[in-house]
Amino acid sequence: MIEIMGEFGFDVVLIQNQKAGRDYYDTAWTLSILRGVATGVVMILIAGSAAEFFGDARLTEIIYVLALLAVVAGFINIGTVDFRKEMTFGKDFRFLVSNKLIAFVITLTLAFTLRSYWALVIGIACGGTAKTILSYVMHSTLYLRDDDLGYLGDVLGTGRKFFVCFINFLLFFINFSKNKNF
Repeated sequence: MIEIMGEFGFDVVLIQNQKAGRDYYDTAWTLSILRGVATGVVMILIAGSAAEFFGDARLTEIIYVLALLAVVAGFINIGTVDFRKEMTFGKDFRFLVSNKLIAFVITLTLAFTLRSYWALVIGIACGGTAKTILSYVMHSTLYLRDDDLGYLGDVLGTGRKFFVCFINFLLFFINFSKNKNF
């Protein structure tokens, strides 16, 4: 839920702006990393409250693993947006399905081996990590330069509504976790 609320639509900005060049991609990639780190930090901060709310202390460790995954996912190569932008849907399909198949096989194997809920958690983490790795295998351009935030206003301008939703959700959850009689 936190990841969904923290979605700023950086890929949409790059797809809509057909003239978006390297500077836009650099900015979007840097913001994606910052979003991943921020999402991970928020998840770590609310892990205890979420576990208490659901009455299961095991949830804390699960949220910690998923928080790490949010950080890893922030590093997905923004260049994979080109698959949709250039309408090379075959590449986009292979990219999306490959990591899901990897996650499925790992999860299924671990489920039979471990016979624990950790199989699902580890499988999800492996799938997300595979997606990050595959993003660089399938699109080799690396986006990182000294002036990465040069188009901050343009990139964030389109994703403003996503940011407002994220902040509203965060404030609601903080209020909810403090006021248990809510």
